[in-house]
Amino acid sequence: MEPSQKRMATTDVIFSSEVYQNFLKCCSLFSDNENFFIDGKIRKNQIWLYPDLVQHFVENEANRAIVKLVFETICNYEKQRPGSGLSFLKMVKNNFSYTASTKTRASSSVIIGSIQKNLSCEFTKDVLQQIRRYGNPQLSVSVQRTPVEKPILKFVSTPSVRLKVSPRFSLRSYKHNNCHFFMLNGAISRSSEITKLLNESFENKQKTYFLVCKSFNEEVLNTLKENYDRGITNVIPVEFGFDLDSINSLADLKSIVGGLPFSSDLGDILAAADFSRMGFSDRVTIEMQAFIIKPSINNKNHVNNLAKQIQESETEKRRLLSKRMIRLKGNSCNIYLPKHSRFDSIEVNIRHAALLINNMSKHGLIEIKVSKNKFYIPETSYTIIPELKERIQDLLKTKIYLPRREK
Repeated sequence: MEPSQKRMATTDVIFSSEVYQNFLKCCSLFSDNENFFIDGKIRKNQIWLYPDLVQHFVENEANRAIVKLVFETICNYEKQRPGSGLSFLKMVKNNFSYTASTKTRASSSVIIGSIQKNLSCEFTKDVLQQIRRYGNPQLSVSVQRTPVEKPILKFVSTPSVRLKVSPRFSLRSYKHNNCHFFMLNGAISRSSEITKLLNESFENKQKTYFLVCKSFNEEVLNTLKENYDRGITNVIPVEFGFDLDSINSLADLKSIVGGLPFSSDLGDILAAADFSRMGFSDRVTIEMQAFIIKPSINNKNHVNNLAKQIQESETEKRRLLSKRMIRLKGNSCNIYLPKHSRFDSIEVNIRHAALLINNMSKHGLIEIKVSKNKFYIPETSYTIIPELKERIQDLLKTKIYLPRREK
């Protein structure tokens, strides 16, 4: 073919034959085997791998494409309504002969135990075991990929806010008591603006003062650092808005410690600041880019407002809001996984298990019996199964496959 000659696209017509039998064959293989040895590698039996595994068990090209699409659809339903896809596959194998209970509630032990039975990921089972031991049904689970050498599991029972101490400031301690928050919705331009705060700290060295604003110029930071290092004052510069996750950290902080942030929009003059507007906490622990804070007020309304925003937001904004809410609820399990690709499937499985826990504890569950097997599914996922069944039946009726090829 000449370099300048373009490839011609053609369309073939291929007919399916006994596609439903091929689908049942795959369902049986996937349910009866823990692992698959394919191309010299062991493939774990996980629902997310089913669409790709189909190519190894279905010969007819049209059937293969249709059955793959069927399993992709089942996976999509499982992601959106955890438990629906897995339950559907179990029902298919038993020709949809099953019984279901009315909506009920269950303890965290029952919920987590039932989820563990349906997992093929040992690491995720171990994580759930730890959650079962130390957590509760309302626990929020977050998974983050960080440059760590091995997975880290950390339970948090106190609210936290994404803040950081100014990078050029060295702390004497990361744990503080009797903490007061001087919050500013903006930046400080001159050291003279915080003279009153420095004097207040000089007279009350047993207190820790966190000066929270968007940024600090060199003059202000040097003034704070010199006085702090010499033990004259105990004022620590704290920043918010340094990344996308911390843009709204001032509002989150206020919901935990109270107070009213200062702002030029309100006509506030820092040199004459009213210290009754400062927030307060008995205890604060500083981590890398988070402050773990013992609340001095109830932040339930703030958390509820975030929950409403999450329901109305698009995917990316929902992710950011969810992370804020998890931190503020102060009832979470934070899982840090290495960035290595072998943890990719583990991350997916943990997130999936966390959604199952959340949905079962929040919306209630349904007990389903298929033959001699009994399992639980979130009530909201059970109601969607008839729709999924109808969708799959329509796909399996496909008779013609039109692959595009280049010649």
